[in-house]
Amino acid sequence: MQTDYIIVGGGSAGCVLANRLSENPNVHVTLVEAGGEDWNPLIHIPAGYIKTMVNPKVNWMFDTAPDARTADRKIAMPRGKVLGGSSAINAMLYVRGQSEDYDAWAARGNAGWSYLDVLPYFKKSENCQIASLQEPGDMQFRGADGPLKVNAIRSTYPILDRLMESAQSLQFPINADYNGQTQEGFGYYQLTQSHGLRFSAKKAYLAPVRRRSNLTVLSKCQVIGLDIDQQQNGTRRACLSQRAEAELAGNPRGHSIRRCHTIPAAARIVRHWRSKNFAKTRPRCHSSAQRRRRAPVRPLYFPPVVAAVGGSFYQQKF
Repeated sequence: MQTDYIIVGGGSAGCVLANRLSENPNVHVTLVEAGGEDWNPLIHIPAGYIKTMVNPKVNWMFDTAPDARTADRKIAMPRGKVLGGSSAINAMLYVRGQSEDYDAWAARGNAGWSYLDVLPYFKKSENCQIASLQEPGDMQFRGADGPLKVNAIRSTYPILDRLMESAQSLQFPINADYNGQTQEGFGYYQLTQSHGLRFSAKKAYLAPVRRRSNLTVLSKCQVIGLDIDQQQNGTRRACLSQRAEAELAGNPRGHSIRRCHTIPAAARIVRHWRSKNFAKTRPRCHSSAQRRRRAPVRPLYFPPVVAAVGGSFYQQKF
């Protein structure tokens, strides 16, 4: 198959990349996701995240390493293994963060990362549907035409109302929009939901463009490594475009693929389908004889330039 861009990971960042890159009809984009479609109804029911957070079918089930500062405990770090990534299993809270944090990054020399620099991108991505935030002063900080729908929480609770009244009596501010001018204060969360259902990055960015003829989505397709072969060796290989790039989306699975650089050779992404007896670990395997013995593995051939970040070339666990 021929493609111009390979996006490894169909999570929040991957869905955005697939949407933006495929806007150009003159290029072909391939999105590769280890998980499956978001067909589990618990993904879409807001309270379902209690279950998906601990479901290995849609969650990588990562843990942190034990540390003395956590009494040698492992801390669970849920990461989505499904189209939409972590935006398909998280608690749907829409929180941009403290503006001073962005400004501090810029002050340390990270040009383009001040809050005023990133604010246009927040606004571009957002479709704020909170009725109380439609005044011009509010929309100075909010977006109305973006793909990601943001709504107010649908249910309020008397005990939380009393809590906010108590905070106000102690001179703490009530903040109707913590994603606006300031984050400080008490208020209800804003959510990436629409009509009472989760609105993931897949719904916002991937679903509307899924039928583009220049976009291919490969789900249940685990990337276990990049094999670089500069010799033909009689290997059957599709004709590849010489102008090609691969992007790694933002999953912190650090031992996936490493380093940003150009590789002037065909990059082979190995695809496999999981089965009941499929091993928990995948050792490195280079020889053709070894590959033939590993029946679940099926190679796909992609273009010659790879740009990625993270740890070692091979994923050792999934």
